[in-house]
Amino acid sequence: MISSFCEHNQPDEVRSERVRSLLEHAVGEARTPTGTPVWRALHDLFLTEARLRGAGLVEEAWLGLDRPAVRRLAARFDRLFFGRGGRRCRLPGGALMGSVGPSVGFVDDQTLSFDVDEPGLHRTQDLPKRPGGSNLSLLLREVDLLCRDRPCGAIGRPALVERFIAGNWRYCLQWPPFAPAGGVLLVHSLNSTSRGIFCALTAGEVETIAADVVDEMADLWTNDRVIAARVCEASDAARRVATTLDGVRFRCVTVQLNDHVPFSPVELCVEFDAIDDALRQGTVMQVIRSAQAPGKAVGMHGLLRSLELETLRHAGADGRIDEMALSIALVSTDGLSSLLVRLAEKYEVFADVAVPSGLQRYKLFWCDGIIHASSWDAGRLHVWKNEIRVEGEQMPATVLAALRGKPLYRLFDSPFRCSALIRSAIDYGTFIAVETEVGSQLVNCVEGKVFTRSPS
Repeated sequence: MISSFCEHNQPDEVRSERVRSLLEHAVGEARTPTGTPVWRALHDLFLTEARLRGAGLVEEAWLGLDRPAVRRLAARFDRLFFGRGGRRCRLPGGALMGSVGPSVGFVDDQTLSFDVDEPGLHRTQDLPKRPGGSNLSLLLREVDLLCRDRPCGAIGRPALVERFIAGNWRYCLQWPPFAPAGGVLLVHSLNSTSRGIFCALTAGEVETIAADVVDEMADLWTNDRVIAARVCEASDAARRVATTLDGVRFRCVTVQLNDHVPFSPVELCVEFDAIDDALRQGTVMQVIRSAQAPGKAVGMHGLLRSLELETLRHAGADGRIDEMALSIALVSTDGLSSLLVRLAEKYEVFADVAVPSGLQRYKLFWCDGIIHASSWDAGRLHVWKNEIRVEGEQMPATVLAALRGKPLYRLFDSPFRCSALIRSAIDYGTFIAVETEVGSQLVNCVEGKVFTRSPS
């Protein structure tokens, strides 16, 4: 079950019910494209604004709306959340509402979206990342239906698979090995794309994905011999590489055809069982671009981490953590040690940091043996490894230039104090982009500790 974003600091129950009644009477039984009653979505906007801006003033503002005003608000909400155009606007209590993408919007520093299986408007951080529920069931049914009586149906039925690669989970539909194409496995990514978050897709959007999937199956069926030549060359090269390395085994070759240009070479991905990004046995991928010869593209990259792991273990460590991730973990509600212990088994964990409006959520994740950080739903502050983007800030170029070589905390106030040095800071008008020079420290995740200096 998804936890509600309005569990804390709720407005007065009686007044909240009065707002709900006002909204329901104003918009009636209208529903959003994701199936949530419009009055329910508006009421969740009210609860969000009350939590962010304070219940008293927000209650008065919403209760002061008449029915035409509610309908105008509903229309603005529809335009912003469902891609029908429109600029940012103010909610009745003064909070800023705007669009992030299909079915995704924000209220001040809170990003919100939908789940077709859980009516209401939810914090994106509470929504499932892994595709599932009724949308996945509908997608698989539609693929079966469209494949009926078509030759490409012989490729088989797909299953959902997941891989953690370069700091992100990748969720794909994957088919069985297709012998006529060299034993390649067809995959189709279900990660959030330009269509939006998977659980927030409408039935029509899911049906469009199903049609695309079947087109890719047909592409593989039609071009099996051409694809087989590249797959066999890649497989042979991967087996040769694997035989030269201890603890490395060639697993398979996959192909994703959603961006394939007809009559051009396909892009392939070779998978190995080896020491992965989290320095434990897992999956390592090598991508073979369409312009590359498979026999030359497959190599040692990503397959030599066993040597690094041996060096770390000799020092009593099992990885590293960069300065950004460490500064966030130190002020998180769970605490540094708890997060590290969880990262001894997981590829990513979430770290909540207390701020005046509630909690900001960050993700700590493994990438190439180092624990990094990214913002998950952190409002104005967007973090990715050593880069930060600060929304809504402007500074003269001379001031930004003077900050080069200074610690990051000198640039702006943040819930965490990071001493990484600023390499560059550029004002793009609506945001400031900052690149830092982050160092890293040894960690022993199993024991939940960081070494302030290299252990002797």
